[in-house]
Formats: sequence, structure tokens, C-alpha cells
Amino acid sequence: MSGDDNLLTINEVAEQLNATPKHVWRLVHSGALPGVDVGRPGARRRTIRIRPEDVKRFVENRTEKQAREEEEVKLPPSIRHRLQVARGEI
Repeated sequence: MSGDDNLLTINEVAEQLNATPKHVWRLVHSGALPGVDVGRPGARRRTIRIRPEDVKRFVENRTEKQAREEEEVKLPPSIRHRLQVARGEI
């Protein structure tokens, strides 16, 4: 058994995220979701696998970011600006 046994395929991650495999490829390509190339060196097609903990971290970060954005929408603009400055976002 290799160490790759617990890695997930693009299709498995797509199923977990309720997304298309194409969307997961885009996330990996953009760097938003880390992927591991487990293919042969020099192969024409890439064989990408994703660590379960990276999927979990992606979902948690995404959820936290969405919660912050929803919270900020309710704030007056001046307070929202101060909050963004305090977080170092601007």
C-alpha cells in the first residue's frame, strides 16, 4: 500500500463539495485548493489527488469568509471600513 491511499480524486472532491469536476480542477489550478501530482514524470496528462485535510481547510476558510462578508453587509460603511483596516484587508 502506498501513501496515496488516503488521497481523493478530483471526482471524489467534486462529489463532497457538490460541484463539478471542472470546478474542482479550476480550484486546484488557481491554487485555492492544493493538489498533489501523483502522475508519472513526463506524462501527457496530470494525475492530481487532493488531501482530505486540504478539502476540510478549504471548506472551513470559505465558510468563515462568507460569514464575515455577510456580517459586514449589515454594518454601516464607516464601521465596515474600520473593521477591514483592523484586519489588514485594506
